[in-house]
Amino acid sequence: MSIADPRSGRALPMLLLALAAGPGWAQAPVSPAPVVVAPQLATSRDYTFAVEEKPVRLDQVPGHIQVFILEDLERSGARNLGDFLGHEMPGQFQQGGGPGMPTRAYQGGARPEDTLILLDGMRLSDPNQTAPDLEAIPLTGIVRVEILNGTDSTRLGPGAQGGVIALFTASSGGHGSFGEVAAQGGSEGQSQGRVLPSFGWGGGFLHVGSQARKMDQSTDTPQGYRSATSFAAFGQRMGPALLTFSYRNAYQGVPDPYALTLATNRQYDATREGSFRSESGTAGLRFDLSPATALVFTLGGQRVDRWDPQLNSTEVVRTTGRSTQAELAFVVGVPTFGLTVHVGGFEERGQMPVAFVGTDEGKTRHTGLGFEAVFQPLPILRFTAEAGLQQDRRDLTPVALAPIARTDHASTYRAAMNLGLPFGFRFYAGGGQGYTAPSLPQLLLNARAGAPDLDVEKSGFGFAGFGWGKGNWTGRLVANRATYRDAIGYDGFTYQNTDHVRIQGTEGAIGYSRGGYGAEGFARVQEARDLNSPTDPFGTATVTGRPFQSHGLKVFGGWSGLRVDVSYRTVGATHQIAGPPTRGGGFAVPVVQTVSYQVMDATASLTLGKHWTLIARGRNLLQPRTTVDQWLTAETDQKPDSYRTYGLPALGPNASLEVIFRY
Repeated sequence: MSIADPRSGRALPMLLLALAAGPGWAQAPVSPAPVVVAPQLATSRDYTFAVEEKPVRLDQVPGHIQVFILEDLERSGARNLGDFLGHEMPGQFQQGGGPGMPTRAYQGGARPEDTLILLDGMRLSDPNQTAPDLEAIPLTGIVRVEILNGTDSTRLGPGAQGGVIALFTASSGGHGSFGEVAAQGGSEGQSQGRVLPSFGWGGGFLHVGSQARKMDQSTDTPQGYRSATSFAAFGQRMGPALLTFSYRNAYQGVPDPYALTLATNRQYDATREGSFRSESGTAGLRFDLSPATALVFTLGGQRVDRWDPQLNSTEVVRTTGRSTQAELAFVVGVPTFGLTVHVGGFEERGQMPVAFVGTDEGKTRHTGLGFEAVFQPLPILRFTAEAGLQQDRRDLTPVALAPIARTDHASTYRAAMNLGLPFGFRFYAGGGQGYTAPSLPQLLLNARAGAPDLDVEKSGFGFAGFGWGKGNWTGRLVANRATYRDAIGYDGFTYQNTDHVRIQGTEGAIGYSRGGYGAEGFARVQEARDLNSPTDPFGTATVTGRPFQSHGLKVFGGWSGLRVDVSYRTVGATHQIAGPPTRGGGFAVPVVQTVSYQVMDATASLTLGKHWTLIARGRNLLQPRTTVDQWLTAETDQKPDSYRTYGLPALGPNASLEVIFRY
């Protein structure tokens, strides 16, 4: 079925951002147009929607971006963002056990807190977390995921020194109603159902949906993992203006029975669990002043409510937080030059319960002014430049302690170039300065402990890469390096600025695709060094958790409506820690973990006519199921087939079958 057929449930998913774009951008990426873009552009793997105010061809972007579209998400069957990225990009994203257990980002060797999550261009953050909880971000209603490696603090503010994960929800074009209904069942207690109806009319759309899922935890617990998500997206074009709204409500309950995780003294509480609920909403207004200029206003907010088990304890503590964000951008574009001026900011409010005292509270506020310019003097040569001024304000009100207030300033910049070369090659390179402000959990912990106040981090970075695409072959070789000044590290009690930390990584990949068959292999090495500890630069708490190497292979093929995918990944040894990460807290004493782990998955999808699709999946095929006794005695901790980090058992081999009906 053609993707232009309105009867297909995924025939016309278009990004809210792309709805305001125009076909002219496919030929001249720096020139905006008020015409609705073709659906093929929004579902293409050849464009990115996250680097500028308009779609840009990947081969013109100075940087490494990986794009996953709706069919990739459906084929994986992942329940949330952490589950998806942990399987698609192990090493860069590490899962920490069974369903709902933390998945952390280590892009380019950076820390989890150095990755920023965007939903339709707005930040997703929990003020009570030091790093994003990728397992708490459901994929219901998401039609596109873009992974951007590298720093972009000028455009996005603090928290993007390692990279960005950009999520996009669906909109719809055309007229009438269409959508899908799906049901899934399988081993390990898997059951899932979803309904995603869509409605389109002249210049507008309404896309709604709901999904619920249950699954057993990796070890025996009275209740399994369960999640439920609902969302709605609306848009209407009114002459030169496009108005959009979106809303999401998500809940998950996570059995977390690993109450005490020291290898020599473990405790298992089958009833111990955490839960999470979030509500988020965004609104956008784009006004096309002329074919070459536009004003874009966005406003969004999120509220989170968590019940988290505490590290090495059966106690469960509740925290709530909320964040708001607003931005105004002015865009000018002609075929060879584009300029964007944006001003905006966000505010986060969070808390930290303190035993026998009460609850410490605080808020942080960021404002920024940025300029982005694109210059394309030749079709094969493209320059980008960004510069910005940033301000971060913190206001802390610890119980029975004096309030703390402080304002910090930072300047950021980034410059890069992309050059097309003969025989399908291209070269890109760039560099600049980024920064990260301390998070609320770090600030509140230090305030309660009477520790020194924290300075903002600054980093200098550089990157370079070769890309290649000729006929059926593609390839890439990319490298990055960044040095942090005043890096924030945890010493087991408080956070402190620890001067210099260096991260770097190199990745190579080659792929072949022809007539529905293909394969891609990759290899990556990355590291983080604490330059303040020359005798043990890899073993301090500041740099724990990074894998040193990973490699893998994907193979796919199909005929007559059938497609089979098989993927294999290996992640090498890491410096780990004596216990799992707490949600919003610190880490225990670092130890060296010498075990690598392997991941193997297989998927077969069969399309039957215009309406029906069957997807059979086998996941974690190399991971034996871990029993409670094996975990208590640490029997599986040093086995090389362990698909887990932090010593937590991963889900064993499992299989499922999903039936999808599209109308």
